[in-house]
This record gives sequence, structure tokens and C-alpha cells, in this order.
Amino acid sequence: MRQEILERRRKKHLLNEQEVSRRWAFEESIKRPYFHVKPLERAQLRNWRAYLDYEIERGDPNRIVILFERCLIACAMYEEMWIKVYFKVSLKLCVIML
Repeated sequence: MRQEILERRRKKHLLNEQEVSRRWAFEESIKRPYFHVKPLERAQLRNWRAYLDYEIERGDPNRIVILFERCLIACAMYEEMWIKVYFKVSLKLCVIML
């Protein structure tokens, strides 16, 4: 029984490690996770776009929502990000309604 529990924990740990390593490059590239009136650098915007696309592709709704919320703090002045959120939420609502 103990071995079985340890094995399940080991598998879960490995899965978590893989998830962290996949997102590490995106997270490490976020230099300003807070709002500021000064424009973001282009590299920062590219990183946010790529990170959002990655999470959308993965399809976990909870992770997508959390990342959109984080993104909108730093990218509040960029309507492209708000539009992306709007369309993502609209599509999700359409799927739920059908």
C-alpha cells in the first residue's frame, strides 16, 4: 500500500515538473507583471501573446482564465488583449449555450 501511494505521488510530481518546465520560459520572460502607464516592450507583448496562445491550445479553462487575468493587469492599455479575452469568453459561452 505504501509503495503504491509513493508511486502515485512520484508520477504526480513528474507531471507537475513537466508542466512547470513547459511554462518556465514564458514566466521567466515576464519582466513587468504589474500595470504601468509606460508602454510594454514589444518582446513583452510577444511573450504574453505566445503564452496565451499556448494556454488556449492546451485547453485548461482554469489556467486560461487565470492567465488572461494576469495578462490584463500588465496589458490593460492594449485593446488587442481585451479583444482576445472577449472572443475567448464569447466562444466559450456559445459552446455552453449550444
